[in-house]
Amino acid sequence: MLGLIRSQAHEEGVGMGAYSAPQRVRAVFRVMVLAGVVVGAVAPAASASSARSCRVTNVTQGTHFPPNSGQALTAAIAAAMPGDQLNVVGICTGTYTLDKDLALTGISKTQFPTPTLDGQQAGTTLTVAPSVAAALTNLTITGGAAGGLPSFAGGGIENGGTLTLDSSTVSGNTAAVGAGINNTNGGTVTLNFSTVSGNGNFLDTVAGGGIQNANGGTVTLNSSTVSGNVSGHDGGGIENGGTLTLNSSTVSGNGANHGGGILGGGTVTVHSSMVNDNGASIGGGIWAFGTLTLEDSTVSGNSAEFFAGGILVGGAVTLKDSSTVSGNTAIDGAGIYNQGGTLTLDSSTVSGNTASSKGGGIYNDGGAVTLTSSTVSGNTAFAGGGLYNDVGTVTLVDSIVSGNILDNCVNVPGC
Repeated sequence: MLGLIRSQAHEEGVGMGAYSAPQRVRAVFRVMVLAGVVVGAVAPAASASSARSCRVTNVTQGTHFPPNSGQALTAAIAAAMPGDQLNVVGICTGTYTLDKDLALTGISKTQFPTPTLDGQQAGTTLTVAPSVAAALTNLTITGGAAGGLPSFAGGGIENGGTLTLDSSTVSGNTAAVGAGINNTNGGTVTLNFSTVSGNGNFLDTVAGGGIQNANGGTVTLNSSTVSGNVSGHDGGGIENGGTLTLNSSTVSGNGANHGGGILGGGTVTVHSSMVNDNGASIGGGIWAFGTLTLEDSTVSGNSAEFFAGGILVGGAVTLKDSSTVSGNTAIDGAGIYNQGGTLTLDSSTVSGNTASSKGGGIYNDGGAVTLTSSTVSGNTAFAGGGLYNDVGTVTLVDSIVSGNILDNCVNVPGC
C-alpha cells in the first residue's frame, strides 16, 4: 500500500494541514459532491428468495451443483480441477477463494439476468490466491467488506495472481484499501469491457476507492470504466504504485482528498482515454508523482477545492499526440499545477480551464515546463490566465499562448 500523501503547504496557506480534522472531512465531502459521487453507497444485499437462486455447473466435467444460497459455488470450486470452467446462474452469496486456475462465467437467464457473487458484507467477496490464473466473464462482484485486520484490503476482489475480467462489474464494495479491487505485489489484473463503480466511502476507505494497484503490481484497462468510487484520502478512482495502463477507457465521477480520479506513483500510461468530472481537495483529475504519459487523451471537467483541478505534477508528466486538458477548475493551476516536477507538452492543448487566483492553464511551482508545438488558450485566472510561473523554468518551442483572461503569462520569457 502506498503511504498516505502529505501535501506540500501552499504558498497562500491553503494546504490541508492548515485545517482541523472536521474541516478536512467537510472538504472531502464537498469535493465528492462536486464530482457527482454518491458518498458511502453500497449495493443492497440480495433478498432471501433471490439468494436461493445460486446454480453452478462445471461445464468441463459435466457436473451440476444443487441450487442454494451460495454453497453450490463453494462446493464447485472445491471439486473443480485446475483449468475447469464453472458457469454461474443467479446470485451466489458468500465469500470465495480461488486457489487453482479457474474460469467463472456468468450465464444470464430471464429470471436471473445478472449473475452475481455477493459477499453480503462478510469479508472480501472473491480472493484470487498467488500464482493462480483466474478469469471472470459476465459477472457482478458486490457486497464485499474488508475493513479490519487481517483483511483490510480488497472489498470486492483481492488479487495475488493473474486475473482477467471480461464484460464484468465490480460495484458496491468497501475496504480500507482497494475497496473495489486490490491488486497486490506481483499480481496482474486486466479489465476488458468491464466496470468498477460505486465502491468505497469517505469515512472508511483510505486508498483506492475503485482500484488499488500495489508496488510491483500490473493493472490494464481496455475499453473499461472506473466511475463513482470514493476514497476519504487517496485515489478515488485508482491509486497506483506499480504499472497502470488505460486503453480507450474512462475514469469519471470519482472523489477523494488527493487525486480524485487517479493518484499515481509508479508508471501510468493513458492512451486514447478520458479522465473527467472527478473531484478532490488537491489534484481533481490526476495526481502524478511517478511517471505519467498521456497519449491522445483528455483530462476535462475535473475540480479541486484548492489547487490542480486537472493534473498535479510531482514527477515526470508528458502529454503528447493531441492530448487535451480542458474545462477544469481550482483556485490555482486549474488545468495543470506543476509542483517541482517535469512537465512536457508535445502537440497538445490546454484550454478553457478556470482558476479563481493564478494559473488558469498552467501553474509552475519550482519545476520545469516545456511546450513544443502546443497551445494554451481560452483559460481564465486573476493572474497568469494562460501560464503562471512562480518559481522554475518555462520553455516555449513553436507553441501558442493566446486568448487567455485576464492575461496570457506571468514571468514567462518570450510569452
